[in-house]
Amino acid sequence: MKINLPDIPESEQTPLVKGLIGIIEQLSDTVERQQEEITLLKDEINLLKGQKKRPKFKPSKLDTNTDEKSDQGSTDNKRSGSTKRSKNQTLTIHQDNIVQPEQPLPIGARFKGYRDFVVQELEIQSCNVRYRLACYLLPDGSTVTATLPNGLAGQHFGTRLRSYILYQYHQCQVTQPLCWNNLENGVSIFPVAN
Repeated sequence: MKINLPDIPESEQTPLVKGLIGIIEQLSDTVERQQEEITLLKDEINLLKGQKKRPKFKPSKLDTNTDEKSDQGSTDNKRSGSTKRSKNQTLTIHQDNIVQPEQPLPIGARFKGYRDFVVQELEIQSCNVRYRLACYLLPDGSTVTATLPNGLAGQHFGTRLRSYILYQYHQCQVTQPLCWNNLENGVSIFPVAN
């Protein structure tokens, strides 16, 4: 905590004023050092209690690369219903479900069209591939067998499945027994309703 002293003209800087300014600066430095020491001691006390010490936050780097144009665009780009609609219009629709009202319709009700509601979903499903490796018997009595595609030699699990399991284990911290259980029982992390 640095104290910003006002500029004092030379004519008013008497020996007493200069001495007081020196004392103020020394006290300011002492207070700053004491605050740092108090923070370190609080962190040490928290560690001794088994608590975590205060995290150190690095300054944000977001402001270093921005320019005036991007700042102006951010104020104009507010969410509204029209932006949601335009985003949905670019989506590829994989499935259409027509939903009828649950209550019975009175006589004379007229159909007026549909109100679209787009839901984005992720579908994960198993895909077992059987590679039928062609075997040929040559005239000299030897055999020639086709080889598996790259990345599958000696592997009974595909590259996508292996990368998914490694991602679950290392990034999502899913335990090995839970990964095995999910694979063995076909339990999907994202269940898909039919």
